[in-house]
Amino acid sequence: MKIPSLLLLAGVALAPLSAVADGVLVKFDGGIGAIPVSTVSATAVTLNIVRGVSAPNQIWAIADFKATVMVDGHIKADGRGLVFAGGNTIGTAVGTAGSGGAAVINVFATLICENVPTFVERSTNSIAGVPLAENGDFTIDDVLKNKSDMLTNFVGASAKGWAYAAKNPDEATDISLKYGQDLKRDLELQTWKLEAPFMWSDMTKEKGWGWMDTQVWDDAIKVYGDLGQLKNPITSADAMTQDVLGRVGDRPKG
Repeated sequence: MKIPSLLLLAGVALAPLSAVADGVLVKFDGGIGAIPVSTVSATAVTLNIVRGVSAPNQIWAIADFKATVMVDGHIKADGRGLVFAGGNTIGTAVGTAGSGGAAVINVFATLICENVPTFVERSTNSIAGVPLAENGDFTIDDVLKNKSDMLTNFVGASAKGWAYAAKNPDEATDISLKYGQDLKRDLELQTWKLEAPFMWSDMTKEKGWGWMDTQVWDDAIKVYGDLGQLKNPITSADAMTQDVLGRVGDRPKG
C-alpha cells in the first residue's frame, strides 16, 4: 500500500515556515493526521478531500513531521509516529486488508503551493515510495517531480534581480547592507562594481543571463580529475543542466 501524502500534505500544505537560508524554498515543522470524513449530515457524508488529494480509508495520526524543500526541488523529510488512529492495528503502521493496505505501507511526499484550484502536485517517487517502520517512522530524501514551474519562476526572478543590481550598484549595496550587519558599504560597493561585469559575456549576449559554456565545466572537471579530487569520472552533463534557464525566455543579456 502507498499513501499519497494526505498525512504529509496536511503537514506540508498547512504548516509552512519562512525560508531561512540560501537555497531553501520552504521549511515545515509539525504535521497533522487525517480522517476519511470531513462532515456528516442527516442526508450526506462528505469525504475529507484536501486540495484534490483523496481521503484515506482509515484515520491516521502523526507525532512529528519536519521537512525542508530546496529551490531545486530536493526535499528532506523526517516523520515520526505516522500510525493508524483506528482499526485493529491502531497505534502502528502495519496495514491490513480492512485498512485498504498490505503489511508494508509506503509513503511519499507531495507539495502543493496553490490555495485554490488548479492544484499542482509536486511529489517524490509515488511508485516506490519509502517504507514506514511499524512505529510509523520514515525518512524521505528525494526530488519533487513537476517542479519546473517553481524553478522557472525562481530563476526568472533571480535574473531580473542580478541585472537590476548591476545597473543600480548603490541601491543594491544598500539593500545588501540591511541583511549583513558587519558589511562595510564602501568595500561592498567597490567589490560589486568590479564583479558585476563578469555576469556578462559573448555567450550571455546571445543566450541570456546565467548561460554557461559546458566546455568550461569539462575543463574544470578535468583539472579536478587530474588532481585526484574526483573518485569517479564525470562530465558536465552529469553535473549541470541549463534546461531551466532555457525556459526563462526574458532573461537579460547585458
